[in-house]
Amino acid sequence: MIKKVISGGQTGADMGGLFAAYTAPGVKTGGWVPKGFRTEAGSKKILGTQYKLKETKSPTYPPRTKRNVLNSNGTLWFGSTESPGARLTIRLCHIHNRPVKRIRYSAKNRRLSKHEIPGLVKWVRSHNIEVLNVAGNRESTNPGITMFTEAVITRLLRTLSEEA
Repeated sequence: MIKKVISGGQTGADMGGLFAAYTAPGVKTGGWVPKGFRTEAGSKKILGTQYKLKETKSPTYPPRTKRNVLNSNGTLWFGSTESPGARLTIRLCHIHNRPVKRIRYSAKNRRLSKHEIPGLVKWVRSHNIEVLNVAGNRESTNPGITMFTEAVITRLLRTLSEEA
């Protein structure tokens, strides 16, 4: 059962995961964010005050990516895997033996198949994921991904809660 959702606080998939977890009963939020609570939309101190993310010592993204991978039991990646952030996240998951699963998203395909939630539930259970790292594309490069990620994580958490 997922007890905590962490992310790097970037716009897009990261925030979608935090939004979903923040409103889910019994699920905590957290993670690591670059120094200054840096996002593409500027400094967002609410990441610390509301969502309990901590700052790394570096203003760059790779240190927070590594900490989030290491501090989780698995990562759900939302969107394209062609970005440098995607490649780094997936590589770190493999290096550190953390499971990673990709959820496809594009502006043309904004829906998750009804068959995919049971697959995600099975993935979470088979890997005993209690701390889930939610990562993925930025909102600016993949419009709509925040709401898509929030909907998927909300459904996943609700399904896990109902089946507990």
